[in-house]
Amino acid sequence: RGWINHPVLFGDLTVHPGDLVVGDTDGVVVLPRDRAAQVVQAATEREAKEAAIIERIRAGERTLEVYNF
Repeated sequence: RGWINHPVLFGDLTVHPGDLVVGDTDGVVVLPRDRAAQVVQAATEREAKEAAIIERIRAGERTLEVYNF
């Protein structure tokens, strides 16, 4: 027996309706609904930054130059 659109308890973690649940081979993370957009935005920015670094390395820059060491 279960309910729809009610909080669910997993161990000591409560997942609420509307929370963002993301999983991959490394594990699962639950983002509260009120923070999901902020976290997704930060992740998108980080992916773009990492892609730019990869392109710089492919273009011949050394990691010492990329990271200003």
